[in-house]
Amino acid sequence: MAKEIVLVADADPRSLRLVGMALRRAGFTVIPAATGEEAMRALAGALPQAMMLDAALPAPDGLALCRAARAEERLAGMVVLVLGTDAGPAARAQAIEAGADDYLVRPILLKEIVQRVQHLLERRRFSDPAVPAGLTGSVRDFGLLDVFQWIETWRKSAVVRCERAGQLARVWVRDGQVIDAELGPLGGDAAFWRLMTWESGEFRVDFSGAAREQRIHGGTQAALMESMRRVDELSRMAQETPLESQLAVDVVRLEARLADLPDDLNGVLRSFDGVRTLRAAIDLSPTDDLATMAAVERLMREGILRPVSRPASLQQWVSASPLPVAAEPSVPRIVNFPAIRGMRRERLRREMEQARARIASGEPLRLHQVVALPARSEAD
Repeated sequence: MAKEIVLVADADPRSLRLVGMALRRAGFTVIPAATGEEAMRALAGALPQAMMLDAALPAPDGLALCRAARAEERLAGMVVLVLGTDAGPAARAQAIEAGADDYLVRPILLKEIVQRVQHLLERRRFSDPAVPAGLTGSVRDFGLLDVFQWIETWRKSAVVRCERAGQLARVWVRDGQVIDAELGPLGGDAAFWRLMTWESGEFRVDFSGAAREQRIHGGTQAALMESMRRVDELSRMAQETPLESQLAVDVVRLEARLADLPDDLNGVLRSFDGVRTLRAAIDLSPTDDLATMAAVERLMREGILRPVSRPASLQQWVSASPLPVAAEPSVPRIVNFPAIRGMRRERLRREMEQARARIASGEPLRLHQVVALPARSEAD
């Protein structure tokens, strides 16, 4: 497969070199240009898939070059990205009016520039009327919401496969409308709703006939709107119990209530082992996300589920404050005094007798020091 071509026009030689290097490492072929005139000559002899323009290019500047490119029919499908130092909304509006797909404010990380170019090219491929036989992409770079909206726009039949951390989800689409989904133990609406909470993973769209019994009714837009409502509701519920919390089962309380618990709560409990996060447990639950969260809240109120006190990650464990160390019990200190006479000796003798009496009666006694009195001499 031929590499995609990106024309980079930047008046700053250092920026031109670094951006070009980053794009080449990402697999692109780069055509550099230091002025607007060089960029115009490059466009006359090549057909790049994307063009990155410095708004402050010497004549013609980035916006003028963008307008000129959009005026040519053969360049109409090219992605155009404008970079500038003006962070105001007016600068962005001018770039969009000139025909740019996006406007980025400097300074910006090279990684973000590369990701933005990849995202815009992916989006342009989706909007191409000539739909390819299959499409692949990253959920993080190109959200699933956009994927299903484009399939609906094309009115195509397809099977969408999504993978994340060993989990596989499949969605069947007929004539642009979602008709069924499977994800782990879930099927139909519940599987589709859970899939729409994914923020990472990889997807593949295979355009083919969707020979599948319909379990999702109402169409793609209704399914997407309900998914978004549930995502918002899940976020609200997670404010009370964060999704990164670790929960464990209180076995004693569970045994006392086991006979009274309905089967759906038992299914939720099996997902908690004291190590998994709440998010991971929800992914394994046999009920939909909101029902699982409602069950978790009930089980926590009844004391059957409780937070785990240990940190959820090694980093948290390392950064956690050390536990207080219990002070060692003080050991009575034995002091050997020289011969004690007179009133001091009598006072110590009385204190010793009182201590013996308290010990004999079982009363608590704290000894600060033990005094070994020398034997009484005949002179005493």
